[in-house]
Amino acid sequence: MVNVLITNFYFPKKRLIMLVDSFVSCKNKINAYREAIKNKYCF
Repeated sequence: MVNVLITNFYFPKKRLIMLVDSFVSCKNKINAYREAIKNKYCF
């Protein structure tokens, strides 16, 4: 079972969102993006 995601470890030229999709629900992903935008995170 996996309970963390280290986002620097993914294949070049592949979209990170595809990796994230395999770990979180759509609702949680949208909430995370809203939080990132609200706090002006750079990614």
